[in-house]
Amino acid sequence: SWMAQGFPTEAIHHALAAGDAHMLRDILLNHAWGLFNHSELALLEESLKALPWESLLENPRLVLLQA
Repeated sequence: SWMAQGFPTEAIHHALAAGDAHMLRDILLNHAWGLFNHSELALLEESLKALPWESLLENPRLVLLQA
């Protein structure tokens, strides 16, 4: 998998294309701040919008990034 190879951006694209919200949430929980710090803001915004509202509510760190 892309994550196992150390490519979180590619893993996010894969999760988005597959519509896999659980995979996307897990990737973002581990790599969202890295994306933010590397100015991958468009991908981060797209990813956060693709998550179900419940996933955001359960993960305050992700809510902070969406603000």
